[in-house]
Amino acid sequence: MIYSLKSLTIKTIILLLTIIVAPIKQDSLVNTIWTYKVANGCIDKLEFKPNHLLNEYDCELDYNLKGTYKLSADTLFMVINDDSHSEDGGKITRYRSKCLIRNNALYTITTGEMIKGTWKDKAISSKTPGYRKIK
Repeated sequence: MIYSLKSLTIKTIILLLTIIVAPIKQDSLVNTIWTYKVANGCIDKLEFKPNHLLNEYDCELDYNLKGTYKLSADTLFMVINDDSHSEDGGKITRYRSKCLIRNNALYTITTGEMIKGTWKDKAISSKTPGYRKIK
């Protein structure tokens, strides 16, 4: 009876460690910076912040966009809120991307836009990386 109580205690400790440590692994992108060269002198940038927050700098618009991200194994899910177009009267357009992370580079799998409350996605067959990790 004592052995099974010890076994239960060890199982409980392992379970608690898994619950505590798993979120740390999930957020391994925190404080990393990724860039994408759009053209000479024009580089887009992704900055991953704590609490699954994301900043995206769009060099063509010269604008910082805010968003969120989730990491699942080698797959990155991002949602960006685009409020950069003042002519839209403050309308925020939401975009999302699903990327595969390989060798410190992002390969886009799907992109989508929220239209009238529904995501409209399209598959992308990206054989070349987009963003690359610089920090």
